[in-house]
Amino acid sequence: MPDKYLRQRPDGSMYWGDADPAVVVPSPPPPVVVPPVTTGKLYGLNWPFLYIPGPLDAPGCDMTDGNLAIYKKHKVNVLRLNAHSTWLTNEIRANGPHPYLDRLMRSMKVAGRNGMRILFDLHGEGKDIGTIAFPFAEWQEYHRRTTTILKSDPEAWAALWAIGTLNEPANNSGRWVGDHKDNSGYARAIAGIRQVDANIQISVSGNQYTNASSWNGSYGNESMVLPRNSHIEFHQYADGSFSGRYGAGQDGYVFYQAHNRASNPQEEGCGGDNGARFVARLNQGLTWAGSKGYQVFVGEFGVPALQDWMPHLEAFYKKLQDTSFVLGSTEWYGGYEAKSNWPYSGMQGVDPADDAALHWSVIDRYTNRVQV
Repeated sequence: MPDKYLRQRPDGSMYWGDADPAVVVPSPPPPVVVPPVTTGKLYGLNWPFLYIPGPLDAPGCDMTDGNLAIYKKHKVNVLRLNAHSTWLTNEIRANGPHPYLDRLMRSMKVAGRNGMRILFDLHGEGKDIGTIAFPFAEWQEYHRRTTTILKSDPEAWAALWAIGTLNEPANNSGRWVGDHKDNSGYARAIAGIRQVDANIQISVSGNQYTNASSWNGSYGNESMVLPRNSHIEFHQYADGSFSGRYGAGQDGYVFYQAHNRASNPQEEGCGGDNGARFVARLNQGLTWAGSKGYQVFVGEFGVPALQDWMPHLEAFYKKLQDTSFVLGSTEWYGGYEAKSNWPYSGMQGVDPADDAALHWSVIDRYTNRVQV
């Protein structure tokens, strides 16, 4: 029996008949997926999808209704999803199946259903960008392909708030800034994203680890050219090395001992005036960004989980809240890996299973101002 197709009569009525491409009724369009609506700033945490044996191992990395429940309770409305740069760029450059990106997109959709937006962060330093190992043209094409795949899934795209150019560009001999055109890592990343979508927010990191206090330093960041619907991304930690490791030093050493961590004498810790410096470094970056007319998102920051650090964390959040051109922030960090893989997790991680974590006492005062 020949196939039958749904056909339409001239009067508009429908009937099953033989194939006739001219009158075959097309399938209905997919439902429109509406992204979560937020007012005010975006406050949340990082969600690392990084330090696992392989890109398809460690199922606990995936977002689920269950492991997002604590964030939903505390009204978190943004998660910075940290994608492993080597795994993802290798997968996309191969131009074939992309199981790692598919898995990330499944988590994005779960976040969207729970009222949270995603900043899609390519987590790495990108030291090969602009070399024979990763030419600028291929770097732009990576961003074009990734954005195309993200946009092809309406639900994942609806959950997406921003696409990051690269987490912390470093050790690239100036190629991240370059000539701001064809020979420029950040400009090529923006170009690849904009080939696919003119409106998605782009998070632009600065050369040499995108530190708030050194954005306008000697790395060429101060002359970056940003497009419409973009912002610069700051990272800021309180220890002397800016790394967030909080190794040796007065407070850092005591904290390490309390958590059975070996002190690291190569790192300047949290002692002395580093609490005040933590906020002062943020102020330095914001003062400069405001003078340039940039919007800012603080993608990483954190302090040790000690009570005497909470006033400094409070002052940091208050500065974010009171600065009109700050879009929000994601503290480092939460998710499955907050206790299992990152060796310094106890320092500033917010354990998703710990509803009494000290950091929530501060975060709550700011997420509660946001309507989701």
